[in-house]
Amino acid sequence: MALISNISVKSRTILAILILLLCTAGLGVFSLTKLSTINEEAADVRDNWLPSVSAISRLYTTFDYYRTLEGAHLIASTDDDIRSEDKALLEIADRIEQRRMDYQKLLTPGWETETYQKFVTSYQTYMKISREQLLPLSRKNDNDGAGAIYRGSSRDEFRTSKDILQSLMDFNTAEGKRAADRGEQVYQTSKLWVTGILVLVVVICAGVAWMIVSTVIRPIQEITSMMGRLADRDMTVSIDGTGRGDELGAMARAVQVFKDNMVEADRLAAVEAAEQQAKTRRAQAIEQLLTGFENSSSTALRTVAAAASELDATAHSMSAMAQQTSTQATVVASAAEQTSANVQTVATATEEMASSIREIGTQIARSADIAGKAVNEASQTSDAVRSLAEAAQKIGEVVGLITDIASQTNLLALNATIEAARAGEA
Repeated sequence: MALISNISVKSRTILAILILLLCTAGLGVFSLTKLSTINEEAADVRDNWLPSVSAISRLYTTFDYYRTLEGAHLIASTDDDIRSEDKALLEIADRIEQRRMDYQKLLTPGWETETYQKFVTSYQTYMKISREQLLPLSRKNDNDGAGAIYRGSSRDEFRTSKDILQSLMDFNTAEGKRAADRGEQVYQTSKLWVTGILVLVVVICAGVAWMIVSTVIRPIQEITSMMGRLADRDMTVSIDGTGRGDELGAMARAVQVFKDNMVEADRLAAVEAAEQQAKTRRAQAIEQLLTGFENSSSTALRTVAAAASELDATAHSMSAMAQQTSTQATVVASAAEQTSANVQTVATATEEMASSIREIGTQIARSADIAGKAVNEASQTSDAVRSLAEAAQKIGEVVGLITDIASQTNLLALNATIEAARAGEA
């Protein structure tokens, strides 16, 4: 089977057709040969034996009729009757000669020819007796003499000739029967041979049909089934026949490539789906980050706003303290005797002010750091939060302004301390 599967379908089809043609041609040649033999036997019967039997029968009948006319000639008494019988005898004699020539053409070499020559000799003797002895006496109405010849030598030769014709008729009849028997025998033999050859041809045709079904039709059906399963996305199907060396093997290999491409396409689709899911997750993560950043930014802005409010309150407090310090300096200038106590008081107040200023600086630095982080995070986001970064920058500017105010306040406090010290020394 493996050897057959490596032969192309075209070659197998041609081989199957050639086998069928050879079987058909062999059967046809054999049948024609036997039919030719039967036809030869039938032709022999038709063209030789039957015509021979027919010719002999006509010759036999005509010869017998001539004998009857001789008897009629004997009983004729008038000249007219005798002339009429003479005329009839001449016509029949000519007809006998014609019948003899017809049969002579059909003679077969051997026994028939030899026997026919005996008939010719006997017939000629008989006709000589009839013409030279019997009929002359009958014309003279010498019926006694003519009757003696008619019943004597003439009858003997007639019987001899008739017996020879009968033997020739029997021979041709027997030979015709033998020819027919040979035809029958050929027919019976041919029937057996044709039956046997037909059985052999049927077996060969069945073998060829089985070969075509098992090596062509069934693999095509299997390939069709595999294609149907692949069309149903059944990737577990096993592609058989890829090792064949014929067109069906090429088809199986093409189906295998088709399956591999489908598997690869499914893999790429799965990869693409995974990438799409990853993109979706990244988008969700970015959205969550943006939401978290927005919340963090809002919190930071609220913190900065609170710090700004606290700084504003501190600035007002510092302004009040500066006003108080100015008042105290005036009091110190007017009451020199209380300078030491007031200086101590001023120093204490100044120390408290410095501590407050340091706390303000710390809050300002923290606010600046938060604002810086907000600016950095805002700079890494998309254009959608760019306005938030600009707002944070403005907050930074406000914080810087507050820092400047604190520095100026610190300088004023320092000047107030110096003035207070000078006032104490004075």
